[in-house]
Amino acid sequence: MSPVWIVSSVLAWVVIALLVVVVLSLLRQLGALRAELAAGGLPENGPARLYDDVPPFTAPLVGADGELALGGEDGPPALLVAHEPGCTSCAEIEPALTALIADAALEVRLVSVLALDPQRAAAHRGAHPLGTVATVTLDALPDGLRPASVPAAVGIGRDGVVCVTGRPRTADELREAVRATAGAVVTGVPGSQRVTRWGVCAPFFD
Repeated sequence: MSPVWIVSSVLAWVVIALLVVVVLSLLRQLGALRAELAAGGLPENGPARLYDDVPPFTAPLVGADGELALGGEDGPPALLVAHEPGCTSCAEIEPALTALIADAALEVRLVSVLALDPQRAAAHRGAHPLGTVATVTLDALPDGLRPASVPAAVGIGRDGVVCVTGRPRTADELREAVRATAGAVVTGVPGSQRVTRWGVCAPFFD
């Protein structure tokens, strides 16, 4: 056998060995990811992550009687948009929510989440009504759905799974977050995601 064939054979086996190592590493990471997803549930501390299960919960409505019920497999898809009056990065959010709620074909429940105490939130909502947009306070949400800062948004899909996380600030970004929440596909490859200019979301149909 010529030296060229010997070198070629050795190189081929080296490449095969490297590929085996890479495949084993990917399988190990996939197994860890599946184990993490199987644990389910929102983290006790820190923001929600894509594909976290959202157990059913209720939060008192601001400026209205009753409670908001979300989460769980039977809950409606919802986009929770956290913001605060006076926050310059949040200036476009309330006008955008008002415009979005006027869409009769909207398939997602919009929720305004005010980073205020209940009394200040009620006063703000009285002075700045948002029509039929449900309003709750940040402290009324489960720990895992409370962002560290505002603006922020979390989408809960039809199966009670987090399908959107990010910081949409404009009307166009919020509209895209609504579409992502309404059309989220969470039954595909675990961990698959779509990166946007405002955050990340599960793959969705436009």
